[in-house]
Amino acid sequence: MRKERQNIKPPFWAEMILKFFFPDEGKFTTLGDLYESYIYIFEKEGKLKANYWYISQVLRSVIPVFLNLIFWGINMLQNYILLAWRNFKKHKMHSSINLIGLTFGIAASIIILLFTIDELNFDKFNTKYDRIARLVNEEFVENSESRKYPLSSGIVGKTLNENYPEIENHVNIIDREVFGRFATQYGDFKHYESEYLITQPSFLKIFDYEIIKGNPDKLLTEPNEIVLTESAAMMFFGNEEPVGKILKTDGAWGDLKVTGLMKTRRKIRIFNLQC
Repeated sequence: MRKERQNIKPPFWAEMILKFFFPDEGKFTTLGDLYESYIYIFEKEGKLKANYWYISQVLRSVIPVFLNLIFWGINMLQNYILLAWRNFKKHKMHSSINLIGLTFGIAASIIILLFTIDELNFDKFNTKYDRIARLVNEEFVENSESRKYPLSSGIVGKTLNENYPEIENHVNIIDREVFGRFATQYGDFKHYESEYLITQPSFLKIFDYEIIKGNPDKLLTEPNEIVLTESAAMMFFGNEEPVGKILKTDGAWGDLKVTGLMKTRRKIRIFNLQC
């Protein structure tokens, strides 16, 4: 009989709530009394009735305590606010200095926190972020500090890839710093695009941009192909199907055929892309 009773357990979550508000630590008898009554009802009227009774008893015990904690917590907070206000009126100069210092301290802490979060999450959406490197040139000028900039010959990546087996892949990228903005038009809508990259198919194998439409293995393999983000496609085409559409551009760009669509990412990355 004792072994069978050991297998009879009240609802776990209800018991945990009761222990949280009434920690007995071996000295308080509420848990033991409820458990004995629970076993009695369980044996007489069944598990469902016993669970209903146990939960109702827990709620009847806990709710008044919880409401009491809220009431006295609010009361204490009101007293603190009233005391702070009286102290501020009595010592205006001293309180103002403290308040200004607290404000600057909180503002500085928030800025440092946001900066740290940004640095720690920079381009972490790439699963291979710890294996991706950017080639940087360093220019030395006599009687001057050296300058570093991410610019190199287009043949460098291919040469390194062929001569160093530890390099798995490479990609050449040209951004708007080289060609600037250009006008893009679909129908009567015209937009001057500034967030774009000119790149190669290997870009989508190195960086984890989620492709929504189009075959990732075939994108950017032909001249004048373009892959748009969701937001750019919505801007140009609205609810129309973007894949297969032609965007007209000014100058030597010619017409660009939309062959793919990728998910728009929030701007915590090295590339802020629209196309």
